[in-house]
Amino acid sequence: MNTKRKKTGRRVLSFLLTLAMVVGMMPGMSLTAYAADVDTTYTITIPSTLTVSGSGWNDAGGISATGTLATGKKLTVTASSANNWALKSGDNSVGYTLTTAEGGSQTTDWEFTELSDTAATKTMGIIVENYDDKPAGTYQDTVTFTAKVENAGIPVSSVAINNAPTEALFVNSTGTLTATVLPNDATDKTVTWSSSDPDYVSINAETGEYTIMGKKGYGSATITATATNGTEDTSDDVTTTCTITGKVHHTSLQAGDIIRVGETIYTGGSWYVDIKPNTSFGTSAGVITLVENETNGKLYYKFNRGSNNTQPNWTSFRVTDNTDGLYIVSGTGTSSDKFVFAVHTK
Repeated sequence: MNTKRKKTGRRVLSFLLTLAMVVGMMPGMSLTAYAADVDTTYTITIPSTLTVSGSGWNDAGGISATGTLATGKKLTVTASSANNWALKSGDNSVGYTLTTAEGGSQTTDWEFTELSDTAATKTMGIIVENYDDKPAGTYQDTVTFTAKVENAGIPVSSVAINNAPTEALFVNSTGTLTATVLPNDATDKTVTWSSSDPDYVSINAETGEYTIMGKKGYGSATITATATNGTEDTSDDVTTTCTITGKVHHTSLQAGDIIRVGETIYTGGSWYVDIKPNTSFGTSAGVITLVENETNGKLYYKFNRGSNNTQPNWTSFRVTDNTDGLYIVSGTGTSSDKFVFAVHTK
């Protein structure tokens, strides 16, 4: 008897999401509206209900629109929830998000910038949270869609980088790129910047300020300038690119070389310095830069590793008024014949 009760005493949950649409005072699921502009008419179609089949993604079938839009206009559809995006049964609730794709983020607005006799459809669905611990009941919510015609704005037609470097720049060099966006009266002329390889060339996404990096040596990166038209929709993005290339002062080292303050070194292999303790630099250290380092009010020569500015732990060379760098006295840079450095006199 106990076993039979357990089998028949299961919970029953049902979910119903009602979808309603309003354009001014007009009710219904498929509506034709005439905007104040006589050149604009449109029909919007949405499903009337959505029965939730389970937690996770549930396809709602989408929003469709047909008609005509006047020049410079767009049709915007905005959704709102009666229960603040929750399916409710009494005091119990199951949260959900309205979105355009499985795994997508919350979406409550859709835009149609072009209409015709052929229906344009925007994907729509809901992602329902896990409800295994919820009591039995009928969980419901009503989502209301409001449509309106707005000014579409003037889109960007082209973007061009004004001041891309025409030759390679030394590692640690900096600069700022600017871009020209056309037409001049585009509604949103914001440009964002990105680099194909920030280990070679990093760039600030908002300001366009770039730095030639030395994290893994030196090389080229493609810089992309993107005008997004002020939307998250990437289909209307306008882009252009340029290439920025880094270089170093020394690609090899040998006796007699002079390395001055600010100069950069990348040999593509390991090289050794005969200083106590012995110091070696390999490709993993990236580009090496000779710098002046102040300790207790006195200046010394040291090396910075790559772009993180860490310094090897070795006794540095004292800087005096008539010196400007280090001079390689002898050595080949191998582990058996290390470089010996001396202070270089101007």
